Amino acid sequence: MSTLRVAVIYGGRGRGHELSCQSANTVIRHLNRDRYDVLPVHITPDGHWGTGAADRSPLESMTQALDAMASVDVAFPCLHGEDGTIQSVLSFSGIPYVGSGVVASAATTNGEIARKLLAADGIPVAGTLASSGDSIRVGVLEYPDGRLTTTAGLDNIPAEMADRLGGFAVRAFRALGCAGLLQIGFRSDSRVEHTSSRVEHADSRVEAVIDDVDTMPNLALDAPFARAWQATGMAYPLLLDLLIETAVGHGRPVPDAVAERSLP
Repeated sequence: MSTLRVAVIYGGRGRGHELSCQSANTVIRHLNRDRYDVLPVHITPDGHWGTGAADRSPLESMTQALDAMASVDVAFPCLHGEDGTIQSVLSFSGIPYVGSGVVASAATTNGEIARKLLAADGIPVAGTLASSGDSIRVGVLEYPDGRLTTTAGLDNIPAEMADRLGGFAVRAFRALGCAGLLQIGFRSDSRVEHTSSRVEHADSRVEAVIDDVDTMPNLALDAPFARAWQATGMAYPLLLDLLIETAVGHGRPVPDAVAERSLP
């Protein structure tokens, strides 16, 4: 069986550098070498690119890194705080990649734009998008055939509430024009943009509102996204397989639906 060549891109500028390296290290270690030929691509904190081991001398330019990636079948960005920049570079280079496209990635980075897009679709959303420590995290996973599944496996919430929040998460995925994966954070809050989101929790009525959206969550084994899917019985290597298969199936990421919409 022929193998796919996968470029795992990680590092980058800013506060998410170390988190990105942790995610990428986990992904690289768990990619099935019978299926994939892995090319690590690192970006240093000062913006230099390199391929192979992170301790190698950096390349002189991003162009050289893209030349090294010319033969890859798919890219797996493990960058955090993503704003659509790397997606733009990969799209321009014709390289399929895991996760959301340029516009969806940029829109979710801007909390106000994301909030308006969600509210415009009647999805319950907080006045400000900023993750809180007690958020209920719901993961969305897109299968190669386009099916969307969700899990809130780490939170001890009633099944009815999990289903309802999963429904909102799927709607958010579509409203934002996402692809591949998404992590949504919900919190209980009486200040809500859309008032039809009440769900039952124990004996009280609770407003469940989105307070955080993350198109590329931390993929470390001990992070919520990976742990939630493993709680459903999905092995981590299978999760990676699905993400890659979906990206390859898209060829290039599906057109950003959000790009064609006007904000209220």
